[in-house]
Amino acid sequence: MTNLTFSTTPAPQLDLGTALLIANQSGNLDGLPLEGLDFSGNTLQRVSFKRSKAAKLNLSFADVTKANFDFANLIEANLQSVTAIGATFSGTSLNHCKAQNANFTNCRFSDMEIKSAHFENAVFVGCRFENVKFVNSYFNDANFQKSTFINVFVDGSKFLKADFSGVDMSGISWRLSQGNPFSTSITEKARGLNRADFARAAQTRQSISKEFLFQEKYGERAPADWKLTGSLEAYRTQLNVSHKEIFERIGMPERTYFHKKQNNGFAISEARKIFSVLKKYDKFA
Repeated sequence: MTNLTFSTTPAPQLDLGTALLIANQSGNLDGLPLEGLDFSGNTLQRVSFKRSKAAKLNLSFADVTKANFDFANLIEANLQSVTAIGATFSGTSLNHCKAQNANFTNCRFSDMEIKSAHFENAVFVGCRFENVKFVNSYFNDANFQKSTFINVFVDGSKFLKADFSGVDMSGISWRLSQGNPFSTSITEKARGLNRADFARAAQTRQSISKEFLFQEKYGERAPADWKLTGSLEAYRTQLNVSHKEIFERIGMPERTYFHKKQNNGFAISEARKIFSVLKKYDKFA
């Protein structure tokens, strides 16, 4: 009987010509070693990169419309000005990638963490983000109109002037101690900002409760037998905590503030609206 031997040597790195030939003939680069290859400016529509080892891959100015990047390793990839309309990114590693001015219209991002990446001025119109974590990444001037967010967590990322107009943001939450990351974003007619705030508050176990207000005022936990009764306004008054202090703590959007010239105070009418939201989500229960 012939003895069989199996090689454990990793697959050799593909050269650019071979990779392009495979992509054009079969449209399938699944699992192939593509580290550092320069696909810039090439057309790779509907090509599958599933599970490919593509760290530092250069796709700048390439057209990867409806490509499949599920579970691909794109760490430190160059995606600047890429056209990736309708592409899928599930379980994809995009850490440290550069994707400024990229077009991700109608893409799907799921079950992944995006860490220390740059997406300034990128287009995410009509995208779906599900079970995604944005960590220390930059989305300044990005366009998220008509996108859907489900179980999305933001930690230390920047969205300066990013456009969330008309988006339901109730599926987004963030670390309470870092404040509202969307306070400098465009959120005209956006929905769910309050709910997103409180989802993060609950997750970090810093829900805005009577006990939390006590701790903010006196610097210690409320005693077990400490009780307050009456309206929410009575709680605030008894602890002598201003509306503005409360809402700064929970990172409410800047648009809810009404800055009076005399004392830069907080409009009572706006405060009452927000208290009604707090009560709805049982943060003062």
